[in-house]
Amino acid sequence: DFDFRGDGSITRGSCCSVNTLILNAGTMRKSAGTNTFTIQSEIVLNSLAGTFAVDSGTLALPGANSSYTDGAFEVASNATLILVPSGDNAYFGGSFTGSGEGRVLLNAGSLRAGSGGVTFNLPAPLFQWTGGRLVGTGFTNAGTVQLAGGVDVFLSGTLANAGLMRHSGAGGLGFDRGTASRFLNLVTGTYRLESGGRFFVDSCCSPIGFDNYGLFLKS
Repeated sequence: DFDFRGDGSITRGSCCSVNTLILNAGTMRKSAGTNTFTIQSEIVLNSLAGTFAVDSGTLALPGANSSYTDGAFEVASNATLILVPSGDNAYFGGSFTGSGEGRVLLNAGSLRAGSGGVTFNLPAPLFQWTGGRLVGTGFTNAGTVQLAGGVDVFLSGTLANAGLMRHSGAGGLGFDRGTASRFLNLVTGTYRLESGGRFFVDSCCSPIGFDNYGLFLKS
């Protein structure tokens, strides 16, 4: 287990080294501190069935093609877990659940689906998508995802919604250039527009689609 009892950071040892953290069915927790604990974006974090818990402040996970397979997010009210740093990549596969009243935040970078796909089953208000990209095929939302904020977010692949998508910000959902991007609103899915915003194609020639088999609602 990892227990970060304050704010701070983990940094890479040298300019040429490859530093890896491994979380195998354990817990990585930020238990105190009201600011941010950052794992430097160049560090690789490999997690298998790990739990990420934030009791206070913000925990910022690394990029560098870090990989997460199955797991859980436990984020307390007024706390934040940042999934991917700006300009970087991380891979998620398997199934993820969650609890708490905080934020599991995708606000930058590229969250990429693993080869077998990934399912997020997080209750509101945890998963907040306010920037960055979902990249790859095999994304499934079985819980609640909130698109919030004033900037555009991008889909570069396929996202199937079996739960609730809350589009509550002024930003748009963009279908990324050069990809066959598709949003599938399944029979059990609801896409709820709660404010302004837009859907748009980020290229003149990208083949895209929005297939609605469930409920598409402007509330």
